[in-house]
Amino acid sequence: MVHGEDQAPSAQPDKTFLSSVPAKKTEGNPAPQEPETPPERLLSITGQVIDADEQPVENAEVSVAGKAIVTFSDERGRFNLPGLSGGAYSLEVFKAGQGSAYAKDVQAGSTDVVITLEPAGRVRGHIYDKATGQTIAAAEVSLVQQSTNRSEATTLSQDDGSYSFVGIKPTWVYVVRGWYQGLASTDSEPVAMRGIDEVSGIDIYLAKGHTVYGKVVDLAGKALANAIVTLDQSGGGTSWNPKGHLAGTTRYDGAFSIEHVTAGKYWPTINVVGTQAISVGTEFMMPADADLHDLTVVASVKEDGFVSGLVTDTDGKPIPGVNIDFYAGNIGGTIHTREDGMYLIMGLGYAETVHLEVKAGMVGYGREDREVPVNSEDVDFVLAKLGAIKGRVVDSVTQEPVTRFQATWAEGWPWKECNSPTGEFELTDVAFPEAVLLVRAEGYAMAKTPLSAPPGKTVDGITVALSKGTEIAGIVVDASSGQPVPDARVKPIGGDFRADAFDYEPWWGPRATVTEAEGRFRLSDIEPGATVDLVAYHKGYAAAFLFGVVAGSGSEVKLVLSPGSTLKGNVRSGMEPVANAIITAKWADAGGDSFEHMTRAICNPAGEFQMRGLPAGEFWVCCFEGPQPAWVDRIRIAEGETIELIIQLADRGTIRGQVTGFSPGSVVSISVHCPGWPEEEDMAVCDAEGNFEVIGLRSGEYTVRAVQRSEPPLEAEQNLTLEPGQTSAIAFDLRPVTGLP
Repeated sequence: MVHGEDQAPSAQPDKTFLSSVPAKKTEGNPAPQEPETPPERLLSITGQVIDADEQPVENAEVSVAGKAIVTFSDERGRFNLPGLSGGAYSLEVFKAGQGSAYAKDVQAGSTDVVITLEPAGRVRGHIYDKATGQTIAAAEVSLVQQSTNRSEATTLSQDDGSYSFVGIKPTWVYVVRGWYQGLASTDSEPVAMRGIDEVSGIDIYLAKGHTVYGKVVDLAGKALANAIVTLDQSGGGTSWNPKGHLAGTTRYDGAFSIEHVTAGKYWPTINVVGTQAISVGTEFMMPADADLHDLTVVASVKEDGFVSGLVTDTDGKPIPGVNIDFYAGNIGGTIHTREDGMYLIMGLGYAETVHLEVKAGMVGYGREDREVPVNSEDVDFVLAKLGAIKGRVVDSVTQEPVTRFQATWAEGWPWKECNSPTGEFELTDVAFPEAVLLVRAEGYAMAKTPLSAPPGKTVDGITVALSKGTEIAGIVVDASSGQPVPDARVKPIGGDFRADAFDYEPWWGPRATVTEAEGRFRLSDIEPGATVDLVAYHKGYAAAFLFGVVAGSGSEVKLVLSPGSTLKGNVRSGMEPVANAIITAKWADAGGDSFEHMTRAICNPAGEFQMRGLPAGEFWVCCFEGPQPAWVDRIRIAEGETIELIIQLADRGTIRGQVTGFSPGSVVSISVHCPGWPEEEDMAVCDAEGNFEVIGLRSGEYTVRAVQRSEPPLEAEQNLTLEPGQTSAIAFDLRPVTGLP
């Protein structure tokens, strides 16, 4: 809430978005110099953050939406956001445990802006002793951000065992962690606060737990001393780990013990100090009513599995200090090249291949990713130097400089804010030989200029001429009544996104608009003739999509909002429910392109999940117990329909195989088709040896195809029947496709 402000002179909000024409060459006499434009005067926004009792809030995070400008309030609640151009901005304010606020249309230059934190976002629950069912007073309760495992706030349970956290950031997912002396630390199910004001009933049952006694040895059976053993319930991947801070250190004889371990399935992770490797041992089941003795964990460290090589530039000069990230199954880490450009990665165990990401941006060079066999020498990388782009942005009609704009050199790369009275800009760290210069500014269509240059070179003298954008006009209506829907958000979209972003206001950004009372909207700054995909959203409805809208056609478009459909169900492994499994629904109806994870749900302790507000269409539904899907199926859901699934992980099958006859270094994809699926789907890619695996398949008849997309293409195909829980092995020998023209 913004109480008041002294505003700077009115200015248009910073909406930025942008076309290009080739630079004009001037021959003969030079053009007369343009008069110098005085440099732009940058402004600040200052103010104070207070709570509902009008008391100052210290250390509140204050940021400018859509920009990398962040500050924190002082002990008087005062804050200052400098370096702003004239215009209106939106401010986001947050402090864990006290609340959040979102202030719109705050003019640069404003002083004494008072922002009141609203205690929205509340989590409530109780702490219980699982053995007695009695509540526990004075238990330590922490609010933990799931993605970072960082504690945002801590409190003690009251006499009746109750606890409460307020001021929860609406864009985060949390867990509540409970602990009491003599009992095992236990976490709640993940709590997603996106679009929710309050979540109650987050109760935590603390149990005594028991002790794990074990020993860590290497592959030769030798005891490993001073190894850190961590018990992990996530399997190294996607599901939230509710007891992931159980750890111990081995003695001289490799023995260790870890107390307060509750019942469940665990993976021991081993980290040996002084090595680069992290090795994961065999999973085990912790009993509910007894200690576990004689657990043996085998770890691969040091000399077991290696890759070595040299990193140089295009002139053969070694490059020191290059970051190399490596991943081989559950083993991973980061090393740096030596002064002579050499690197050595050890401790890869019995993995067959390792994925290397060689990144040299910090030392002025590009990057390269590669999958290579383990136990390989002379795996060398040649990296090109990074270049630069210099140029000027002008209006295509007046040829006057555009003074405020954003630029980048590749799709998906961060945008650089440019404020120049002459319209000049410079982009560094450009990975030539190929780049695409993108420029956007308020009132203009975005410009794309392909560029080619030798690696490490600077392309200078580029002139980007921005053309005025066109509009897309339309209306948003209710599906059942046909009446207009006011205050709905509408935005052009592209790429992948998550449905939970719809309730996060900053996600909509400057290109979005809001429908008027009659449900009408206008989107500007669109390139004339461009084909645009649109999304409309209003709380209480499923998102509506419209694909292939042609800008400037003059036709009004209509987006229809409906309550959407529901997908719910239960996940089991045999007779046991699977808690904390993650269910994702990936829409497969976007004109052949799927949006990543339209929505997701996390199973409760009974294995139940539910997703609401899904648009009608076909979805790839996956169940994750770890980093890979344990179950996958394609499901069609009609408008307003509720579908209930029983996901039985014990019945899921696997197809493994090997492909021969492919060209070295080529990509071989494995596609799978089952009756009832509209089309075959690429579901795996072969490794360097031609091996592949497709997991999480239901029983049935399948057609499996291996394809090397080359000239001429090579392929092979087999049919098989997969029984419940079966692992089927097949082999392919690729042959040229016959019957080609």
